[in-house]
Amino acid sequence: MYVDNVVILAGGSSERFGSNKLLYTVDGKEMIRRVVEAASQIGSRVILSVRSEKQGKTLSKLTGINYIVDLKPCSGPMGAVISAVPRRGRTLILPGDLPWVDAEVLNEFMELAHKISDSEIHGIIWPSSKVLDSVIVLLDSYEPVLYLKRACSLKKTRMTDLHRASRSLTLLSPGLLKEGWRLSDVDRLEELKQEPTLHQGEYVIIRQEALGCPYRSAINYLSKGDVRRAAKNFELELAMYKDIENLRNHITRDIYNLRGS
Repeated sequence: MYVDNVVILAGGSSERFGSNKLLYTVDGKEMIRRVVEAASQIGSRVILSVRSEKQGKTLSKLTGINYIVDLKPCSGPMGAVISAVPRRGRTLILPGDLPWVDAEVLNEFMELAHKISDSEIHGIIWPSSKVLDSVIVLLDSYEPVLYLKRACSLKKTRMTDLHRASRSLTLLSPGLLKEGWRLSDVDRLEELKQEPTLHQGEYVIIRQEALGCPYRSAINYLSKGDVRRAAKNFELELAMYKDIENLRNHITRDIYNLRGS
């Protein structure tokens, strides 16, 4: 299965790794080059999202791929998504720090995602910790990106805001894939020396149509200055994501920040 666009998030600072992890060699190949090669086999257009011209030129020279510098006011992965995701076509968003990724596991993920559901967004969930992987995203609609862009000017945003802005969301465990461990990223150098963790297979489908997508309603109310109604809609989200730890934590923080404002 091919996608129209692959956006590789390559603007991280690699502070916990100790050096630029995207340039770190794993099995004879730089990490970012491995991700680019896999993406090029399943995407018609591949783009690097970077935080500076200097970083972009370095990675573009190594990989032969064009880059886009993240726009403000959003910083980090959110700015990358807003800057680099095209308005048209299906887009796969990937982190640049996938040291074991290949085209086969990406293709299997996309095929299974669309076999299971027709959600606006398909993502990855690590069932052992009930944590959503916020960076690997298969995006079938640009509308969630528009809400992420609006949210950036209204509140503190995170990559999970993209998932929350979708009317329908499907999360797949890597355990459903033959070699799902290849989708594991790394934050620290010592993680490269550890055996990849295998996960049980399961998936979660969340459809928001009946509630009118509480996140989008909350952003609409925030844009009008109605903090009370925005908080009420964030509270509706908590019930929807009761088994996804990091989503609940982020929603709870949004509610706390609104009540304290």
